[in-house]
Amino acid sequence: MKLSFLLAFLIPAFLFVVLIFVYAFKSRIADSLFNILVYAFIIISAWGLSSEKYRTKQDLRLSQYSGQVLGELLQEPSLGANSVKLVLAAEALSVDNEWYSTTGKLQIYLPIEERALLLEPGDKIIFSPDLKEFENQGNPQEFDYKKYMWQQYITLTDYLQSEDWQKLESHKGNPIERYAARLRNYVIDIYEASGLKDNELAVATALTLGNKSYLSDEIRQAYSISGGMHVLAVSGLHVGVFYIVISWLLAFIKSKRLEIPKTIFIILAIWFYACLTGLAPSVVRAATMFSLFAIGRIARKDSNSINILAASAFLALIINPASLFQIGFMLSHIAVFSIVYFYPKIYALWIPKFKILEKLWSLIAVSTAAQIGTIPITIFYFNQFPTYFLLTNMLLIPMVSVAIYLGVALIALSFIPYVSTALAWLFSKSITIMNFSVQWIESLPSASIQALYINQFQFILLLILMLSIILLIETRAFKYFAGSLVIILFFAFSSLFQNYKAMQQTNFVVYNLRNTTAINLIDAKSNVLFYKIYNDKTQKFDESLGSYWASIKTNKANEINLDDLRPELLLSNIVKISNNHVFAKSGFFGFYNFRFFIPDSRHNNISNFDNKIKLNCVVYTDNCRLSLGELLSFTEFDKLIVDASLSRFRLNQIEEDAENYDLDIFYTNKMGAYLQSDLRKL
Repeated sequence: MKLSFLLAFLIPAFLFVVLIFVYAFKSRIADSLFNILVYAFIIISAWGLSSEKYRTKQDLRLSQYSGQVLGELLQEPSLGANSVKLVLAAEALSVDNEWYSTTGKLQIYLPIEERALLLEPGDKIIFSPDLKEFENQGNPQEFDYKKYMWQQYITLTDYLQSEDWQKLESHKGNPIERYAARLRNYVIDIYEASGLKDNELAVATALTLGNKSYLSDEIRQAYSISGGMHVLAVSGLHVGVFYIVISWLLAFIKSKRLEIPKTIFIILAIWFYACLTGLAPSVVRAATMFSLFAIGRIARKDSNSINILAASAFLALIINPASLFQIGFMLSHIAVFSIVYFYPKIYALWIPKFKILEKLWSLIAVSTAAQIGTIPITIFYFNQFPTYFLLTNMLLIPMVSVAIYLGVALIALSFIPYVSTALAWLFSKSITIMNFSVQWIESLPSASIQALYINQFQFILLLILMLSIILLIETRAFKYFAGSLVIILFFAFSSLFQNYKAMQQTNFVVYNLRNTTAINLIDAKSNVLFYKIYNDKTQKFDESLGSYWASIKTNKANEINLDDLRPELLLSNIVKISNNHVFAKSGFFGFYNFRFFIPDSRHNNISNFDNKIKLNCVVYTDNCRLSLGELLSFTEFDKLIVDASLSRFRLNQIEEDAENYDLDIFYTNKMGAYLQSDLRKL
């Protein structure tokens, strides 16, 4: 169905609903439903715009093309651990020495070098890519990166060598984006010149500029587990402090004739800051809200926070319809809606007499209100819940406010020698205290409840429950109380069914993890993971596989390195397999009646057996040097699983060798993880 037809239907329908609810009804419940319909219209329109934009902006020729491409850089280069990431808009491609226009967004990786880091938005480069579609690893419950990139209108990617690209033109893009990027780099230069480095520099750039690329895994995890990650996303708190600073600096302007120019200047300053931080959804929402609040002040009218929030969502989606699919967009808007609605009701439960207690209670009420709205999203997307979120917010929010004031002052006064030195010291120490606080909270017992999982049905139930509770508060009607109880019962029965299924499960899984062998034996709540890593990088299995384990309600894995499965270690209980139904000896494994073999260097010179060993499967890893003929000389198996630990060269060798045999082969690098269930029934 075409977008034009959809809009032709939606707009009249929306106007009809407006007439019904605005002119025919006057109750509070009608207002609530009207607000819900407004949000529904915004979301549906954004979805339509996003789908139409994707359909019209992608040139399918690029995915089958090999040659030169001309592209324009859309945003600043992003420095990673081993490469520089660029997001480009393809403009033309060369066919038989003729250039033809094209469209499409590409994500290109370059080697780390100075000329790549000096690229700016609007620069044009010519490059010779071998473009490929994004591919997921195919492991159960993994993040769907391909879908995520599709939602950003990016479908193709490649890694280029230094000789594969060159810069052609500069400064052809949006001048606002270009100068904002330069200003961001200028601010970072100020921080570095002031002595900020490592975690202090990383948090400073995230706190004031919204740039999280400098954050180490350690500090990112500390803020995430403690529940303080939201302070590093430039949002209402940060824009609010900036608004207060600008208003204070202009407080000397008291003439009514200058009130409108003053307000215009404040709004321009707010949006300048929003552009400086890259126009993230949370910033656009906050900038819109404070802009409308400023307009309301000179109009002498009270501003409806829900309407302002809806306007900010609409503006953000006009600027970038793909924001609809970003978790940050959902979190920021739902958190603010939850604060606007629940905060007054929570705060009214107790009115402290002392000022300090009143401020503390207000902070607790705000934190609780925000958490009520975001709990479903936090659990659904991140499978965790920060236990000490109240403590985190009570410590961090005052410190963040102070740090932002100091950061703004440092930027503004960086040219004054002694003053800038003092401000830099204070700014650095405030961030050090913040980092220490979140790391301390992270170290507390049960700082975060991990391995939480709700499926899509349960997620929708929680959202409906929240809506039902709001309607119950507004109307005091018994039907909403009864409806809430029914939803809770549905949720409880759904959870019981999940736990019942979990207790019946027996799964054998070979994961698709590059340069890694990972074989999982799951028996109800028991979880044994045999692994071997074939490079010097660490593999955090809780991060890569934790979502799957949470979804099937099993325990944290008993991780056992395959190199440690030596008889002396097993007999001495130095290495202990936590499941009595799992057997391991000399590369042969048993799990109930399921038998599998992981050949390694111990089996290179094995002699032929009179009777071949019968197995359900063989897992062929980088540790194995046997040819398929040698393997078949002493084993007989139903399936050969070739895992992702092997190099491309060795995979090609196995594929060529396999042509000589009639084998059922499963390649995890092509087909994703191999999973076989119900092993008790074998």
